[in-house]
Amino acid sequence: MRGTTTLVTSLPPGRPADEAEGPAWLGNLPKILSDLGVGVVVWDDDTPIYVSPLFCDMIGYTPEELGVRRPAHLCAATNGSGGGKGELAPSVPQFEFKLMHEFEWTLVHKNGERVALEAAAGTIEVGGKVESIGIFCDRSEQERLEDELKTRTLQQAALVDLGQRALAGIDLAGLMDEAVSVLTRTLDIEFARVLELAPDGRGFNVRAGVGWDEAPGGHTTIDLRLRSQAGFTLVSDMPVIVEDFGSESRFPNPPLPLTDGEVTSGMSVLIRGEQRPWGVLSTHTVHHRRFSRDDVHFLQAVANVLAEAIVGKGIQDALRRAGDRERELREELEAHSRVVVAAQEAERRRIARELHDEVGQALTGLALSLANLEREAPPDLRAALAEARAGMGELVTRVHDFSLALRPAMLDDLGLLPALLWLMEHVHSAQTGLQVDLEHEGLDRRFSWEVETAGYRIVQEALNNVARHASTDRADVRCLAEADELFIEVRDEGVGFNPRSIRAHTTSGLRGMQERARLLGGQLRVESAPGKGTRVIARLPAGPPTGLPEFAGAGVSE
Repeated sequence: MRGTTTLVTSLPPGRPADEAEGPAWLGNLPKILSDLGVGVVVWDDDTPIYVSPLFCDMIGYTPEELGVRRPAHLCAATNGSGGGKGELAPSVPQFEFKLMHEFEWTLVHKNGERVALEAAAGTIEVGGKVESIGIFCDRSEQERLEDELKTRTLQQAALVDLGQRALAGIDLAGLMDEAVSVLTRTLDIEFARVLELAPDGRGFNVRAGVGWDEAPGGHTTIDLRLRSQAGFTLVSDMPVIVEDFGSESRFPNPPLPLTDGEVTSGMSVLIRGEQRPWGVLSTHTVHHRRFSRDDVHFLQAVANVLAEAIVGKGIQDALRRAGDRERELREELEAHSRVVVAAQEAERRRIARELHDEVGQALTGLALSLANLEREAPPDLRAALAEARAGMGELVTRVHDFSLALRPAMLDDLGLLPALLWLMEHVHSAQTGLQVDLEHEGLDRRFSWEVETAGYRIVQEALNNVARHASTDRADVRCLAEADELFIEVRDEGVGFNPRSIRAHTTSGLRGMQERARLLGGQLRVESAPGKGTRVIARLPAGPPTGLPEFAGAGVSE
């Protein structure tokens, strides 16, 4: 009960009662209410004496079928003078309407359908006579629109959720299972499936389904001569809607359901691929169903989500294969680089030994022979022989230094620290004039040959760069070894440079240092700027000491 509302007014000039317009004593009220989309029923006791045409349309019955009788007593009451039937009233009586309460009511239409109504009940008083009145508004259309809005909202929410799952990287099989589940749940149907076009183009592979016999991965043969809905969809390249397979003439073969009975209605859309159609997404029901345009759009939207995921999966697979191939090539390149480095060091070691043992000894023998000839030669030849002997001695020294520069034997025999001390004292201090301060800790042990070789070569190359380019006569070297890492730093206060300007040069010694560190799983970086000096910092894994197996496997015999 929402209280009462009273409306008191004067009736407009009356006219003869007309069942289409309403009795004269109601004036324009039926027309006004009809324009507002509501129907009117007036009762005298429990008998309807007026039913508006709109109310009759709402429930499908005529006034006669509803038992409406003409309110003759009201005609006399409204005439006032007791005139005959249909005469105009000489005076206008007062009209009083009282709204008592509002409620919802459901009636059964003549065709058997239920009709939901919003109703308002009250009383109407004319000329001292009080009658009951009901005002009714059909809620069916409103409920239909509300249901349609609710369905669209659920579809949009389901589509958003499916799209988010696709973006989150759910596996493709799981996404397809979720898609057919969403379709059956949201569209209120029994069957849905994802069909992938087979490589030969003459069949479909079932990738996901609800309600069908085929298990995912099964093969369903189709006739691409338009004998099935899936084939027709594939060839027509447009949504295909079937309201009744019993009367369908475009293709003779309807799909078969898992349960008893036959599929009655269905729709299907294309799942597009990157270069050709990927497959078909279909939905079916055993009940007669007229699918709306929104239903088709929803099905196509789900198919588009699957299409994007399928294309994305293809791109990811291609990228993964490319990445795998890149890793394989990189590993092959690193393995090749290790072999090349090992072969280079083996060749340097072999040449250094030959220079030291064979060439050096031969030159030393020649120097001794010249010395003997000098002692026994006539006085006029001794000066020339002494000069030749001195040149031979200088050549022996240069061969010895060149042998050590190729690969000092002490690096293999004694380790990293003795080789670095020899490099700084006999090469740079004696030959280049570069004064090098060495700070070291933990180098009183042996490392793997790879680490000792890389550490020595990095320091050697960095000091050579200082001597050649830094325009300074001093450099500092720090070598600190911990349990699992060898730290190397070569620093100078020279002119510096821009490291980016030389990265493109493949012949740069810096690239060689970086490659040696990378092959060991270490790191090397160069910090420099014009006028700010240079720092070369390397971190190498400090492996346990090993022999020299690489020389035997490097393709170089010792």
